[in-house]
Amino acid sequence: MDTVADTSGAVSCKPEFPTTALPLPDSWKSILVWAAKNNACNSLIHIINAAQIHNHPDFLRPILNLLIDNDSFELLCEWADTYVMGQNPEPLTPAQYLYQMASAVIKDDSVFQLMNEIQTEMPSSRFLKGELKSCYLFAMLYQKPLDVGFGDQNWIKKLKLWLLTHAVDRAMSGNMQDQYIKIVSDDLRIACHKNRDKRKMFLALRRQITEFSALNRHLIYGTQLQLKKNPQTTKRWMLNSIIQVAKYQHNKIENVGQQQIPLPATASANGNWLKPPQPVMGEVHDDEESGSHTWAAGRPGGVGIAEVDADEKTSYFHQQLKATGILIYSMEDSSFLQWAWNRPSPIEMPQLDRWIEENSRSAKPENRFLAVLTWIATRLGRSFRRALDIRISDDVGDEWAINSGLTTLSRRPPQRKGGWQPDSPDRKQDQKNWVNPAAASISIRLPKNISRALKKEAAKSLGIKCLGDLWNAAWGERPESVLRDNFSRAIPRVLPGMLGSVQAQQYFNACNDPVFAKLACSHPNSSLPSACAYANWGIGQANTILNHESIALPLTASEGDNCIALGSRLDPIEMLIANSIRQAASKLEVLRQSQDPIAFHNAYSCYVAVALLAATGGRPINDAFESVAHFDFRERFVFINDKASGAAREGRLALLPVKVCELVGQHYLAHLGALARALKEASPALSAELESMSGGRPCSAMPLFFLLSPDFCWRSITEEMITGQKLFDWPLPLNLFRHRLSAWLRHHSADPEVIDSILGHAETGNATHWDCSFRIWRDDMEVLRPLVEQAFDALGFENIRGMADGMPYQKGAPDSGKTKSRSPEIFGIRAREKNRRSRFVASIRDAKVQIELYLEERKKKLGELSKDEAYELSKKLLFSESGLPHPAGHHKYRHLLRQIEKAWHKEGKRVHLSKRFVFVGEESRLFTEAAPHAREVLEEIRAAWSKYLGQPDRHRIPIQSLAFVAAVSLCIENRISSAALLKDIRSGKNFRLVALKGRAYLEYAMGLVVEDPGATAKRFRITADTATCLNQILKHQPLELTNHSVPDVLLPIAGILAEHRRVKSDALCNEVISALCDLVDQANALTLPGILAAYLAGRVDSYSLAWRDWIRLELGYAADIPAYKPDKKGKAGETAGADPAPAGGQVNIQHLSGADIEVSQQVGQALFKAID
Repeated sequence: MDTVADTSGAVSCKPEFPTTALPLPDSWKSILVWAAKNNACNSLIHIINAAQIHNHPDFLRPILNLLIDNDSFELLCEWADTYVMGQNPEPLTPAQYLYQMASAVIKDDSVFQLMNEIQTEMPSSRFLKGELKSCYLFAMLYQKPLDVGFGDQNWIKKLKLWLLTHAVDRAMSGNMQDQYIKIVSDDLRIACHKNRDKRKMFLALRRQITEFSALNRHLIYGTQLQLKKNPQTTKRWMLNSIIQVAKYQHNKIENVGQQQIPLPATASANGNWLKPPQPVMGEVHDDEESGSHTWAAGRPGGVGIAEVDADEKTSYFHQQLKATGILIYSMEDSSFLQWAWNRPSPIEMPQLDRWIEENSRSAKPENRFLAVLTWIATRLGRSFRRALDIRISDDVGDEWAINSGLTTLSRRPPQRKGGWQPDSPDRKQDQKNWVNPAAASISIRLPKNISRALKKEAAKSLGIKCLGDLWNAAWGERPESVLRDNFSRAIPRVLPGMLGSVQAQQYFNACNDPVFAKLACSHPNSSLPSACAYANWGIGQANTILNHESIALPLTASEGDNCIALGSRLDPIEMLIANSIRQAASKLEVLRQSQDPIAFHNAYSCYVAVALLAATGGRPINDAFESVAHFDFRERFVFINDKASGAAREGRLALLPVKVCELVGQHYLAHLGALARALKEASPALSAELESMSGGRPCSAMPLFFLLSPDFCWRSITEEMITGQKLFDWPLPLNLFRHRLSAWLRHHSADPEVIDSILGHAETGNATHWDCSFRIWRDDMEVLRPLVEQAFDALGFENIRGMADGMPYQKGAPDSGKTKSRSPEIFGIRAREKNRRSRFVASIRDAKVQIELYLEERKKKLGELSKDEAYELSKKLLFSESGLPHPAGHHKYRHLLRQIEKAWHKEGKRVHLSKRFVFVGEESRLFTEAAPHAREVLEEIRAAWSKYLGQPDRHRIPIQSLAFVAAVSLCIENRISSAALLKDIRSGKNFRLVALKGRAYLEYAMGLVVEDPGATAKRFRITADTATCLNQILKHQPLELTNHSVPDVLLPIAGILAEHRRVKSDALCNEVISALCDLVDQANALTLPGILAAYLAGRVDSYSLAWRDWIRLELGYAADIPAYKPDKKGKAGETAGADPAPAGGQVNIQHLSGADIEVSQQVGQALFKAID
């Protein structure tokens, strides 16, 4: 953009950028050009207004330095998502504007060349002289803190950014200079310069808080505590001002020459997240018979919340137990079970269709209108009550509307709330040119009988805005009640609230894809799972499903069949992406010729990382592929843990195409070896790590994919760094490949459930591969693998060789004026886990402050709250001020419940809870980091075990060692991976041996009474060798569980585990058993149904038949099983009708007295006669 100065000295912009003249000196001209070029005009104007630096363009420099500081940028990134609007009327928050400016500077730092350097050593009071009164905010930002440590410097930096954000908030509301902001800014400036007492007071407020609202609360709470401790403090005025700033209170300074630049008339902020947040609610059956609960969706990848009525008279435990019943309802509803109670059954559906057809032609107007509403509810996936809200308008919105001619239903293509949108067309590379367009609207024609019936009723009314306006009160007070009365005669079980589930069920029956069914029937405020954010369907693809004979409801769009009808807007144009990938390969070859190993490595690492994202659909987070140990090149899959949820087992396995296996397993690892040799003299330590990784050995000091700086410090590859390499010229976010893979596989008829598995989507109770699934991962992947290969091949990635040996490294002269960078101490999964723990601790700390502030306002203790106050406090903890569920709300709410229970037990004061909140997240996954190479290692261990079984004196070892051998045997031969079971085996407790038909069985249960033949237990068939070991253990029970060294006979097995880095070389028995359990568990998860793998691991409990039933099934006749009667002390007593059971836990069931078949039949006949 070019700018020209008008005659008055104000800067104005050309038409393609904001056209309103800006009352700024000409010295701002080049900066404004830069801002317009980087889409940051509004952000710049708000900063100028807040800091009152209209006459000093150079004063912008320290403000920008603060914004692009690493810690500040991370804070702004979080504040941009969580900041709550103050009193300003704009669509973007102050934090979002500041984040937008920081992002622009990081992307293009040439703005610093447009400003002069300013003195930073001079005190701000002397530097500003007479302008200190108006430029107080800049003075505070300019002043550097003296004599403070690193942690204190970060806190002061956070306070400065907090004040700047609040100042921008006020400036956006027309308050350019605020007395509260001025007082706090002046005191913070003085504290930074020389006043130790004020500095000490500010540092006393320090908290490890990152969220903006939580920071406000903690500052209020901390200052109130200081005021309580010292009510007569001379700093009272300043402390009160901090409270008022944190509460968004304004105190405008009058009679001061404040300058305000108006926003350009056509300026608009861009960014996919730059939208005011809106509550996202779930579809609820709104009949009174349907239950009393409402849903609120969490943020993407977060936790959903259900609000459930609670019985105040029951205990807290029983309230929670009853409330969790809603989870079963959620699982059932998400499974699209045709015979579920909350929807019309396949038998009732034809009856419902006939009812609509007959009543649409009825002579009674109320019946005709009810038929219209029922048809609309069933075809749009709306409850009957929501159907009444359907607008009658020619304006197309996010919800369905009927045109004024009453012939067509139209809406914008549905999309998950907060989904990606292409940016505005004022950038050099328009994102819209790289994606397939979405339809402006999609339409469904009403059937003639429905349209005719609707027109008859509409002709009787004027000024109708929605269908509900057509209801005649003479027909009945409530339409739902009238419809229920009609249904009671024709389809008595069907309720009006069930109608909303009809169409989604039909969509699912037609395509077997829950994502399509939920998207097609979604309301603008529907709570949609994360899987709905990625897939999309064009008009033609959608109509392939919608033209199914059971639906016959085709969509139309003015743009034709090639536009997106529903789902993600991030649908890249394949040809453009493939062309960009080919160009990237050419750029790599040019870099190879430059003979700069670091520059080539950085570009090559980014290329391989992007290829992995394209192949797996992984999320573009830091270190998604952090270790070579996560790759299984033989089985061709990779373990990915790219989601920061709270689940204990949150990883998944993604398939690797053959080309990717070669690219990573051959070329990239060889490249690391060549790089290690090139840097051997310049950086021996780094070279050693690289050499180790090139040999396929995992490295704990650095990730597999990284960027190198000239001083040999590594950095994790981020999306911004990949963009900075300028290899790929697309202007789209890197998760384009995740969107593409989800859509591509669906369009090529892959099983939607398996797609969800490799992409890591797992709704509660409906995960594809988890502890309660019957699917086998390996079988599913064999079917999907050819499609994954085709999807990757279509992109045109090449197997580019890495750096060749002999590429020289020319070490440059050290830059004495530049601070040496440092590599991160942790990365990948460990870094994400540390962040999770930090967020959890911060959320509990914030919950304590919120509860204290709430109680202090009401002058009450927690146990004195009424049920309404408890409900209000719960919602404050669960939801942000914007109405969206708080990311850590479930942690904060659970902390409140714990405190309420403590108050009850400690003080005897019970808080009556009329509502309970239940949380719905995603299921834990089957897979862990131990999955790669699990089958390969287990095969080696089984080979070593076979050699052990060939030793004649293998059982002549101490009993402790024999117990360890028995545990290993159960793990290897029976695939039992339950650590608790194997621990009890080694302790000689909670199990018994049973023989039947010449076969040996192990029966196990916690607290098993071995003398009780009817005891509930798990039963495993075992080998004779294992039975021999267990028999010896039972003779010596109980055993002392010791962590001794591995017996010599099993050292080969421990050696295999150590060779594959599953244990250390000197590992003891406990470590070997733990590693073996993990290994076998993952091998089971790969090759067995999920529920069986979980059963063998002890995560799912299922118990075998009692002896009486088991014997009858095995032998074909009943057996006389002795009854077990414990004595009064709970010990085993005599059995009735037989000798006592053998001691020691060894029983041969077949030797028990067999009942005569004829006698058994006579007894059975007598029993049935008695029943009759």
